[in-house]
This record gives sequence, C-alpha cells and structure tokens, in this order.
Amino acid sequence: MYNESDFHFVLGAVIRYYGDGGEVEIPPTAERVGGDIFKGNETITSVIIPPSVKKISREAFYKCKNLKRIVFSEGLECIDDHAFYSCDSLTEIVIPDSVTEIGTQAFCGCKNLSSVKLGNGLKLLKNGAFSMCFSLFSLDLGKSVEEIGSLCFQYCCGLKSVTIPASLNYLTYGTFNDCESLTAVEFEATDGWYVKESRDGGWLPIDATDPEKNAAILRDGPWRSWKREA
Repeated sequence: MYNESDFHFVLGAVIRYYGDGGEVEIPPTAERVGGDIFKGNETITSVIIPPSVKKISREAFYKCKNLKRIVFSEGLECIDDHAFYSCDSLTEIVIPDSVTEIGTQAFCGCKNLSSVKLGNGLKLLKNGAFSMCFSLFSLDLGKSVEEIGSLCFQYCCGLKSVTIPASLNYLTYGTFNDCESLTAVEFEATDGWYVKESRDGGWLPIDATDPEKNAAILRDGPWRSWKREA
C-alpha cells in the first residue's frame, strides 16, 4: 500500500520522497513522477507506477542500484531521459502500450537487464535508450515503433537476434553497434530500404532479406544509418 505522507506533491507531481525504501507504490493521485525524486536512492527495491501517472521525468530513478522491479501501468505516456540510468539490479521490464516515447539513455547502463518487451503504442526510442545493457538477450520491439535513435542498443553484448517491425522507417547511426553476439536481424518489411555508410555519405539501396547480412551491417558499421521509403 502507498503512503501519501511519504511524498511531497507540487501541481500533481511527486517531487520528494521521505519513505524508508523497500517496496514503493506511487500514490494514485500522482500525474507525474518528478525529476531526480529517487536519484541515487539505494533503499528502494520495487516500484509500482499507477495508471494516473502520464510521465516519468528526467533522472527520476537515476542510479537506484538496488531497484529490482518496476511495474508500469497503462496510462503512462513518456519515460524521460536517464529515468532509469544505471539501475544495476533491474532484470526485466514490460512497457505498456500507452507509452509513445522513451527518452535518451532512459535505461542505459542497466547491466543486468536481460529482457525488454516494448509496447504496441511506442513511436520513438531516443538515442542510447538501452545502450550498455550488457546482459540483454530478449528484445521485443513491439509493432508500432517508427524511429530508433543513434546508439540505442550499443554494447548489448548478449543480444543474438532481433526482429524489426514493419512500422519502423528509420534507424539512426550505430543502433546495434558493438552488439558482438548479434547474428540475425530480420526485417518484417524488407522492401524500400536504403543505407548511408557515413555521416556525409549518400543513401544507397540495400537488400534487407538476409538476416545474417543485416546483422553484420548493423553490428559493425558505427556510422551507418538506415531508412525505408515504401
């Protein structure tokens, strides 16, 4: 059960936490989890986000080293930059369909995160959102993402395969760079893809039907970007 006295509210946002840690439930009257509210907190182990919360702000759970479990609810729309940066104890996350945007390095450095399931309402994954998640091996990108930012999954060394949904139109440079175990990338829509070999280079058509070839290009080409013109 939540304890509203553990929180300080301003204009619908929880901006201060005074509790003892452990299992934390954000009050169901909250509309936003404020920036930095749990930053560096090493006492919280579990957090439940209620349906009332629309946004988790910048660095809200930054370096919460002992946070093992986070439960998101339908209603959440945005997870802001660095929100869960370097939460070392997280092992699994499931993003609800209501989320449309995950910010820059939102889950970067969650070194024990092994399973990520993204929702079917997500449109944008910003730069480095899941970079340096060294243990990540299970990745479900959902069915609706349209753009994945630069270096989004860089150094996800445990990732072996991934399916790119037909909704995706743009992969910014280095999306899967240095994913040394990546051997298969399957595109649900294989037509109309172009690749740019360098920042200043032109776009060239590419055959995206071979999962092994796709993986090699994405894994080993730090400045390569992909776009689809269906």
